[in-house]
Formats: sequence, structure tokens, C-alpha cells
Amino acid sequence: MDSHVYCMHALLDMESNEVRMVGICGFRGIGKMIIAKATYNAFVHKFECCSFLSNVIETHEKFAEAGLLQLQEALISEVMWDDGLKLHNVHRGMSTIKSRLHKKKFIQLKRLAGGCDWFGCGSRIIITTRDEHLLAEHGIKSMYRVQQLDRLTASVLFSSIVFQNSSPPLDYEELSYSVVDHTKGLPIAIKLLGSFLQGRKLREWESTLDKSKRVFNGEIFSGLRMIFDDLDEYEKDIFLDIACFFKGESISKVREILESCDLYLDVGIVVLKDKLLLSSEYGNLEMHDMIQEMGREIVRRESPKEPRECSRLWSYEDVLHVLIEGMVMN
Repeated sequence: MDSHVYCMHALLDMESNEVRMVGICGFRGIGKMIIAKATYNAFVHKFECCSFLSNVIETHEKFAEAGLLQLQEALISEVMWDDGLKLHNVHRGMSTIKSRLHKKKFIQLKRLAGGCDWFGCGSRIIITTRDEHLLAEHGIKSMYRVQQLDRLTASVLFSSIVFQNSSPPLDYEELSYSVVDHTKGLPIAIKLLGSFLQGRKLREWESTLDKSKRVFNGEIFSGLRMIFDDLDEYEKDIFLDIACFFKGESISKVREILESCDLYLDVGIVVLKDKLLLSSEYGNLEMHDMIQEMGREIVRRESPKEPRECSRLWSYEDVLHVLIEGMVMN
């Protein structure tokens, strides 16, 4: 966490007396909330009052406006020490938050900040999100993009979970590196697989790794699938086509192919980039290996037993029958 907090310290510019909002961006399971909490803990002593609100999206989706009201009341309660406050509606909550926090020096708020004018001089607001465009809409220019872990850091994290040590025992060393390579540096995958393998024998490790290469881990899939579900049908088609066929291909080539199918890449690519499902490097389309595998798993689950019923095929073993939408062959 030290390197993340160091980067966040530079973005927050703790010595400045202005109000600053900083966004932490990354796809689900990359560690945004953990970094936000570590930053909060590192600097909370500098502030008159503070609050850390987690699970904002989940609370809002589950309870709708009542969920937002609950979060607003929790915020006021934490920063004003007023446990008995009842806001009655979200609009009243917004005006109450603004009026009560305007003279306060405040540090952490997630998805409940109207603007810099809501807060007193020297306040710092950290917002975590899976969608960069939301930060732009909010006028937030300072942004920290969370990348997947490098192999060494991922190995240390994995070993600390499984063996409570920074390195694995010699007899588990090779398999440990294989599992870490399979996770592609995604913290949520390292955590889930590490917790499952803890205390298990080598044969079980081998079996788990073999299964993971053939069948996408259910918990990891469910977590990543939520990002896909936020897309509209047009964006979903573009995402699945790129995941199944076009990762690493030139944007100009993919644009030509998709336009022939009435899918216009330039419209969808902006959204996919904002949601961190896609990136471009040297004119080519790229995505994290786990995100690509999630997309392919979505297609596989269209017809697990009969590949010919799937909308897309990319493996030559499956290209045995006529298919619905597309296929790629060497």
C-alpha cells in the first residue's frame, strides 16, 4: 500500500488549503476501496472531522432512494456526531450536508459530493469509481488509475494469504507462481484462489489450477460480470466481439469489420474505455486478460454443452457447425 498512498499524497496535495477531489479508478476487484481506506487512515489525523462510506453503489441499488438517505444520515452522524438526525428525503439531505460541511475540513466521501463549494477550505474528497466518465461529469481532474499487480507483488500477496509469509515453501514454489500467473495480477482473483488453496495438498492445488484454466472461477466471474451488465446491448455486442476476436488487433481493422455488421466502434469504444474494460496501445485494442476471459465466459454460458448454439466461436475445436453471429479462423 505504501506506493499507492505515496501517489495519492501527491494528488491530494495535503499542504494546499484549497478543496481537492481525487478519483480512484479501476475495474471491479482491482483494489480501489482498499487504496482509498489506506489513504484515509494515513491522513485522517490531519482533519477536524471525517467519514468513510463504503458499499455506496450496492446500498443505492438495493434500497434505491432510501439507501441514499441512509448514507446521507450516516455521513452527517459521523462528521457532526448527531446520531438522532432524520433527513426525511434526499433533497433535504443534500442541502443539510452542504450547509453543515461548508465550514468543516473534511476528508473522505464516496458518491455523495455535490461539488467543491460544499466543503470547507483544506477538505479532501476521495471518490472511487469503475467509470472515468463519472469523474469528468463531476469536474474532477485529478485521477489515480489502479493497475494490476506486477508478478513480484502479486506473488507476495498470494503467499501472505496462503502461507502467512512473503514467499512459499520450496515444494509449493512452482505451483504458486503458476497460480499467480493465472490471476494476471488481479487482486480479487489472488484473494479468492489464495483463500481456497490455503491448507490444501499439492494434488488439490494441481487440480484447482487445471480447473481454473478450463472453467472461470464463479466468484471472480460474478464480480466482473457486474461491469458488463452496466452496458447497453449495443456496447455489449462490441465488447464481446473484441473479447472473442479482436484483442490486440488494430483499431482501423476492427472498425472496418464491425461497421460491416452495423456496429460503430468509435461510439462504443469511448464507453468501454471509460469503464476500463478496454484500452488502446499503439493503435491496437487491448484489455486485461481476466476481462477478456470474462467476456468469453459470458459467450460460453450461452450454451455450455453445445458450442454451435453460442453467438461467437474463437476456438477451432468448436468451429464444427454453422454459427449465429461470427467466427475467427487462422
